[in-house]
Amino acid sequence: MLASTNNPTSLPAVAPSSRPMNMIGKPKSPIFPKRLDHYTLICRNAKDVAEFHTKFLQFELDSIKPVNTGTVSKGGHDMLNYILRPPANKDMLMVVTEGLNDETIFRKYIRAHGHGIHHFAFEVDEIETVFAAIKERGVQTTSEKVTKDIISGLKQFFIAPSHAGFFIEMIERPRWESGIDMRKQSATTDRDELFTSNNMAELAQSISRFVYPKTAQCLSQILDCHEEKKKEERAREDIVANVMAGVDVGTIAAIEIAVVNLSSSVSFLVDVLNFRFIRQMDEKMLVGVPGASKSVGIILKQARSTKEERKAAVVFNAPNLTPRKLEEASRANFVDIIENGVIGITLPDEHATYKVVLVSPAENVTSNQVVRSYPSFFNLEVDLRANLADLMTFLVDPRNLSTWTGHRSIHYCTKLNSWVETRSNDSGGLIDFILEVKVEEGSTVSFCWPERKTEVAFRCSEGPSGYCSLSVELPSTLSERTLVQMKQIISVELNLLKSIMERNTQDVVPAQFYQQIEAYHMNICGIEKKRLLPNDAAEAFGFRGKVLTRGSLFEQMSMDFALTITSRPQMVLVPIDVADVQAAVKMANAYNIPLAARGSQVSHSAGGQAQADRGIVLDMSTLSKVEFSGSEDSAVVKVGAGTYWDEVIRQTLHYGLMPPVVNDYQYLSVGGTISMGGVGFMSHQYGIQAAHVDEIEMVTGLGDHFVCSKENQKDLFDCARGGLGQCGIITSVIIPLVKAPKTIRTYKLFYPACNSSVFLKDVKIFVSCGQIDMIHAFLKPCTKTSIASILGPDAYDASSTKFKKLVQDGESNKSLVYFLELACYLWGDVSVSTLENSKGIPNLLLSKQNAFLNGEYFTNEADFSSYIRKDPPVVETNNEHGKVPHPSFATLIDEHQAPTLLDYHLASNARGDDSTNEILIMPVKSNSSLSCGHNVPMFPIPKGSELSFFLLFLGSVIPKPKGDNNDPNAPSCSDQMSTIRAHHRKLYSLSIKIGGKRYSYDTITAEVKGEKAWKEHFGCHETWERLVLQKRKFDPNHILCPGVDMWKDDCSRTAPEKGYHSTG
Repeated sequence: MLASTNNPTSLPAVAPSSRPMNMIGKPKSPIFPKRLDHYTLICRNAKDVAEFHTKFLQFELDSIKPVNTGTVSKGGHDMLNYILRPPANKDMLMVVTEGLNDETIFRKYIRAHGHGIHHFAFEVDEIETVFAAIKERGVQTTSEKVTKDIISGLKQFFIAPSHAGFFIEMIERPRWESGIDMRKQSATTDRDELFTSNNMAELAQSISRFVYPKTAQCLSQILDCHEEKKKEERAREDIVANVMAGVDVGTIAAIEIAVVNLSSSVSFLVDVLNFRFIRQMDEKMLVGVPGASKSVGIILKQARSTKEERKAAVVFNAPNLTPRKLEEASRANFVDIIENGVIGITLPDEHATYKVVLVSPAENVTSNQVVRSYPSFFNLEVDLRANLADLMTFLVDPRNLSTWTGHRSIHYCTKLNSWVETRSNDSGGLIDFILEVKVEEGSTVSFCWPERKTEVAFRCSEGPSGYCSLSVELPSTLSERTLVQMKQIISVELNLLKSIMERNTQDVVPAQFYQQIEAYHMNICGIEKKRLLPNDAAEAFGFRGKVLTRGSLFEQMSMDFALTITSRPQMVLVPIDVADVQAAVKMANAYNIPLAARGSQVSHSAGGQAQADRGIVLDMSTLSKVEFSGSEDSAVVKVGAGTYWDEVIRQTLHYGLMPPVVNDYQYLSVGGTISMGGVGFMSHQYGIQAAHVDEIEMVTGLGDHFVCSKENQKDLFDCARGGLGQCGIITSVIIPLVKAPKTIRTYKLFYPACNSSVFLKDVKIFVSCGQIDMIHAFLKPCTKTSIASILGPDAYDASSTKFKKLVQDGESNKSLVYFLELACYLWGDVSVSTLENSKGIPNLLLSKQNAFLNGEYFTNEADFSSYIRKDPPVVETNNEHGKVPHPSFATLIDEHQAPTLLDYHLASNARGDDSTNEILIMPVKSNSSLSCGHNVPMFPIPKGSELSFFLLFLGSVIPKPKGDNNDPNAPSCSDQMSTIRAHHRKLYSLSIKIGGKRYSYDTITAEVKGEKAWKEHFGCHETWERLVLQKRKFDPNHILCPGVDMWKDDCSRTAPEKGYHSTG
């Protein structure tokens, strides 16, 4: 240890500040670019370049604008502009400009600098004030006044390239179009001009004196020389087409520009235009637009030659970029190492006029995050535009902690001869903790609280002249949730420290950062602070769908299906597309509040899994498109996540097709059941629905859009299926289709419930014979009413006298029966007798007749569509009694242990009314035994089981009847609920004891909380760690799906004591 700062007399002369953070540093400047508005290319042939962007990069053509800049007579035009929209940046434009004769400034520019990006334009407010402030700083502009269009109100001016190293345009759009979605421009206004001819002409004339031609050769001669080259370009265009086939072009992640003087350019952008310095990247610098916390990054690099000066590249995210596609691009020499070993597709500038780079969002090293995790999840690092000596001097003064951390009560105690921090204790009293600040070798500053046995070290390192880095490593022994909270708070604090050291707190640190620090410190003192969303939060993040804060749908979204949990969100958002889902996730991250996606308005999650208390609930029902592709033998369907399975089945059956596995209830959302697993009629043959998904589109917990599959982003693909929404929100899936029958033959059997083993043994025999296409069963009361409702009155009346006598005896004894229903597909003109003889069904049933009631079974032919779309018993109960609470417990249990759980239930007096509390039973084939589909590692099954039984113990709380029929001894609703839930908890405990795995949509949520419980649930350590890694990568702030309660603190790891804080 080199020094200790425990005595105030030894402190360096650094004045602490108790002023609000927005008053620290330099005065507020009117120069505040809000966003990248557009970028402009100058090229030889605007039509070809525009066509390349629309054909291969998925841009959309907005308009074509001819302009006269003064080299031709009035009424003509010498400038042609193609205005395009990038595919996923709704508030940005690209302009492709061509000069039509050799006297235009554009052809002169090409002779001097070649084709490519000419300038970048940033939107500002009050452009006249910005112009005056820039001129006051001595900045050279291409004109002495702001260019204005009187009719539209559009205002613009250029900053000369001598400052930033390239042309910068400042633009103020009229109120009616500023900050709007450019895609809605024409639809929402009477004006269709995003740029005006007058402004374009005047701006073009203003840059003429900043172009220095290198040769007198006219461009027409140059174009002639390039005829042969054009032929080569057209040949290479075919290669580009092959490389880009199937690649979706997403948002613009970053723009890279080569400048003459890297240090000077960064200084101008940061010191004058108030861009945020983010970090060093080898020999490059990354800066960000100050008006957006997560915007397009601007990478500046040193030009190595005059030829490279002002050359630019644009980095696009490609959500479905696969390793196979990279390999294909590599063979065409269209692959390059972008940064830190990350590989991306790189298209040469001969077509677009600038280098186009496509990378996977997961590998995007140009992330515009100020504080980042590097090199490990437990390490936080930030780059500062400050001297190392100044940083060290600031850090070692304990008084300065109050300016950048939540430690507000630090003072020097003469009695203890030490610095202390005062904290509240559990009883409301105040405790002083000694604080030591140590400076160790290697420029490390440590903050120590000896009494609390906590210490955290900040490692400082020197970079290029005027730059340094700061990093801190968090303890790896913390639980995931505590670790996330600490990372969030330390990230905020490092943001604040960076702002102070760079003397730039002007809107760099959003207001919600201060709210997070305040909330954190109030919470650790036992005071809960609500995090409230501003009323305009959704609009501010570009959300365009409905925003609900009250009303019937809002109330409906506040309840779970079981009516057991009420969690009121702050907002219910109804997105219109994937971009809205991204906006909602980014908003939740910005305000650090939870978000849950709810697949349908009647979500069947029964324990609050699809709710977000005081957070945001997304109603995904609007994402319901169904699209078919492929041939008859290999057809697939792309389905929006909010689509009901009923709609999927209705449309696929129209073509004689269906998904491989169909639920027993179709008014569930596709995204919901895929996230959960999805058990259905065919699960005994084909496993769960999640095993039959070929591709998933999703929005991660960071708001990034991904397309994942077995070949692309496999870890994310695996965590999306059966992963309970922990890493992302599914927006659509691609499902392979199989041939569907029109008619089925059903077989209904009734087994006495007194012998569960016999019943389940027969079910296994029916499964193993391979001839039964659909199987499900229920536990039902052995009453005439119950049996007749299953068979139909006519079929019951036609049954044998002995069968009816057995039912009558069962009703007298209050007995139960297992109702088993088997179904076989009838194909084409095949007769029933032919079907049964070929499958051997009669002989099979005959061999089992001693097991079911009177050896009697009931057959019927049914329409397949009507059969699978009928309502299950729980819906029938709702229809009869109104919407009532449905507490439930669901589990998958090994075939050998299932009788134990069923017999325990039957022996219990606490199971409730058998007429409304039922059991659904479905055999499920394990993932490892499937002959088709994909393994689902996140869907836990009993260890070693080839066949499991899905058991759903479903309760119904029926209110007492009113009036004369009221039974004074009938239990109240609260008593019924308590009894049923207590019984379910006992079933859950027994299930776990005998190796069962809970199916996680039920109401058993209080018993399964925290990492320890969920780690046991997933069973395999490797599976759990895989989920943890993907959670850290794709939802590091733990925003998504909070109702699952997967990341609560527990005793499985060393958790910090109450009052422990990130920097102490």
